[in-house]
Amino acid sequence: MSGANLPKAILASPSQEERIDDTCVAALKSDMAKFDLTSKMGQYLDRHLVFPLLEFLSAKGIYNETELLKAKLDILSKTNMIDYAIDIRKQLYPDEEVPEDLKQRRIHIVAQLQELQQEVEPILQIMGDDEVMKNMENMRDSKTLINFLSKDYKFEIEMIDSLHKLAKYRYECGNYSVSTSYLYFCMLVLPPNDKNYLSSLWGKFASEILVQNWDSALEDLNKLREYIDSKPKSIWRKQSTATTAENLAYSLVTICLF
Repeated sequence: MSGANLPKAILASPSQEERIDDTCVAALKSDMAKFDLTSKMGQYLDRHLVFPLLEFLSAKGIYNETELLKAKLDILSKTNMIDYAIDIRKQLYPDEEVPEDLKQRRIHIVAQLQELQQEVEPILQIMGDDEVMKNMENMRDSKTLINFLSKDYKFEIEMIDSLHKLAKYRYECGNYSVSTSYLYFCMLVLPPNDKNYLSSLWGKFASEILVQNWDSALEDLNKLREYIDSKPKSIWRKQSTATTAENLAYSLVTICLF
């Protein structure tokens, strides 16, 4: 096709003002990328908390969208968010079929989730009873609470390990609100010195951020600070730098996303 037959919009040269505007936008994006702290903060964050940051960068158009999608896909490969991973892969490679290994992994994840839920069925029934949950919230003593649940609701303390595992699995699937409710139950039952208490608190804090329950997230942040401050410094000596950095990074995410 000759140049004379091309649409005028294609033949027209950009005006000086348009060129200046494009230059200013490019310079602005370059400056924003220069001061972007995502890569520095991200190394201290749980991978799920990196997703909102990548979504923010995508909306701002600071980086190449394809590169951001590849970064998301890389992070998703380390989670159970298989449907999300398939969607991202379709955006990157629209002409390719979904790999068979992803389909098989999805089947495995669903089967594992169903198995874990069956293990804690008595707890799920308790959580579905609002009256029982209100009674639990009014019981401050862990032993009294466990005796109450064991006597009337077929509860066994060993189930808490399974519920904790299910909460983590749900979290890895991206079901953050469900994970929050499971971890809340764990924290009601467990004493602070239990091996699963601190990880439950961290998990609930992260989940509250991801579902944007800011008031609850700030409450959990304060609980984490109190828990860490209440322990002898010798316990944190080997991991104090990492713990402090992680706590600070989570705090910054909470403040920035609020």
